[in-house]
Amino acid sequence: FIVSSLVLLHYFTADNSEIKIVSGFSSWENIEKAEERSNELAKQAWPDKDQRTAFFKKQSSYYTNMHSDEINSPLSFAKPVTEASAEPLIFYVRNSHADIPEGGTQKEFGDLMTEYTEKVIKKNPTILGYYPNRHAWGSDGRDFIEAFVFKSFGDIEKALKENTELEKAAWPDEAVRKAYFDKIGKYFTGFHADYIYRSVPELSK
Repeated sequence: FIVSSLVLLHYFTADNSEIKIVSGFSSWENIEKAEERSNELAKQAWPDKDQRTAFFKKQSSYYTNMHSDEINSPLSFAKPVTEASAEPLIFYVRNSHADIPEGGTQKEFGDLMTEYTEKVIKKNPTILGYYPNRHAWGSDGRDFIEAFVFKSFGDIEKALKENTELEKAAWPDEAVRKAYFDKIGKYFTGFHADYIYRSVPELSK
């Protein structure tokens, strides 16, 4: 029931003890089914109850009781990572606040974002992967979370410069380019926060 799994460690965030555990599911119902199946597999892995209890006690000793849960819905205009990496990858996560402006629609927002992904992000070889998500369940319904995947920390700046050149190539007319970004900008409040994490390849599915 767990389609994918990813463990991300703090690299440049506000909390150096932060760990992100990201699991992918094909449906909302499979979240609950996955927990049930994981419990069954744990009993199979450690049939002896005392050994099982000891393992999870030792594992939990590496964490505090503080955690938060967020459920996000992946959007169609993604650029999946095509090759597995034996080395840690860099995940630049941008959390913006999105909003539907007066006269705007979810379809138009999706079309505008798809256009940018096709014309810029997918043509940028430095961006190994791009995963956009909208809020489904959690503390802030405005969340629009984008995860960009890079080979190295330095590639983030390189990719931003490449994006600028690709934008000029995609919309060579400056007035047309400005009109596009003005239009898509209306779907965001102007707030965003940046986080950078490093993956743990051996804990990925």
